[in-house]
Amino acid sequence: MSGLKKSGTIDRFLLKPTHTRAISSSQQPQQLDVEHLFGENEPTTQPVPFNQNNNNFSTPVTSAALKVSTAQRSSRRTNYSVQWEKVAESFYRTYTYDLLGQKQEKFVCWLHKKEDENGPIKLGCRLCEKYQMIKNSNGKNNPWATHDFIVSALNDIKKHSSNDVHHKAQVLELELSLKSQPDWLTTQAKTISRHQESIQNLMLSSVYLCQQDQSLNSLQPLCNLLEKTGVQLLPAEVAGISYRNNDAALLFLQYVARILHKELVEKIKASPVIGWMMDESTSRTTEKSCIVDVRYLDNYESKTSFYGLMNMEGDGTAENIVNNISELWEKDEIDVIKSCWIASDNASTFTGVHEGVAAQLRKKYKINYLELNTCAAHSFALVGSHAGQYVDVDRKLKTRAELANFEHIIGRIHNYFNRSVTRQQKLKKWQNYLDLPELKFKRLFDIRWSSVRGCMKPIIENTKP
Repeated sequence: MSGLKKSGTIDRFLLKPTHTRAISSSQQPQQLDVEHLFGENEPTTQPVPFNQNNNNFSTPVTSAALKVSTAQRSSRRTNYSVQWEKVAESFYRTYTYDLLGQKQEKFVCWLHKKEDENGPIKLGCRLCEKYQMIKNSNGKNNPWATHDFIVSALNDIKKHSSNDVHHKAQVLELELSLKSQPDWLTTQAKTISRHQESIQNLMLSSVYLCQQDQSLNSLQPLCNLLEKTGVQLLPAEVAGISYRNNDAALLFLQYVARILHKELVEKIKASPVIGWMMDESTSRTTEKSCIVDVRYLDNYESKTSFYGLMNMEGDGTAENIVNNISELWEKDEIDVIKSCWIASDNASTFTGVHEGVAAQLRKKYKINYLELNTCAAHSFALVGSHAGQYVDVDRKLKTRAELANFEHIIGRIHNYFNRSVTRQQKLKKWQNYLDLPELKFKRLFDIRWSSVRGCMKPIIENTKP
């Protein structure tokens, strides 16, 4: 080891030991003997006389002399040399344990020769082959562990000893040979990571139920199924608290919505212009609410996202809508001055010239440039609906007889099949017999102005000749 320390190669290419070394003389790397590296019978170069008159050699250079000169300049050779297995770069460090359990350091040569009877001599790396380091850091194949390396030069051996994947294999060898347990910080980090993964899986399960329009009460059976498939989840109860019921699923969804809303607000603030879309509606429980969407620019691309749902608390007036949307903007610190466009349906609550939502926003924030656009689909639906109406002599708006009869026929067809399971089964059999799609008759809703098409389609498909 004295020769290696003087040359400095062992400190440059091998990891520095931290324990007492116990290396036998046969395992100790030896310093490279340059004089014997190329063998005793290799030709040596002789001084060649130089002619100063014509700047040429006075005697011709033989091919043997040129070959020897090239070999000495690049340290390359075509034959395998046993001396390569003795250089410091050809060894890797590992640990062994004696009968008393004492850890001892050991250096092992990773270089080995593969010689085929009908092929060239190739080199391989035992360390890279052991840990399957078949790919280099650049994504290319590692010839020392896959296709073998054809004997070429000592410099290639030195280059491989400093390769990233070879160094990674050396680290794995030390970890495996040390048989050491991870420290407390590493164990704690892994435990926290597993805990976070369990919570994340529960959150994803809740989001999945929401996306599939399923009841949150289905979280418990879904978690039981995931556990049987090996998915990491929190226990059924943690400190007497269950995280697998509908209340926990709702809390998970609220947390996800809060994070997504926070990210959306950051994008809205970064956008140079903002547009808003609002629609007021009434739920089945007669609760009034207003849906708000936002349109913004993200990396010079226009995007539309859901912004929020405002509870109108039974008051659907324009003043209440303006007050609620103003509170949301103030809470999120939105710069309303950048708002240049608002879209809504054709209700007078939004489109009123003096007291509509758009008009009140212009006055409150002094944004006279705020443009108002109504829904094109709703506008066409209103045109079609009013086209089927007329004003009688008493100045009353009535539906034309043809349109009223048409709506009455659609309603009777729906009621005929909807009220009888036997008729529905007969209809399904006829559809299968005639190779028709199984389409159910739908009900016509006055508040669903686009439902007429859905009601007419099954009638037309089932009455084709």
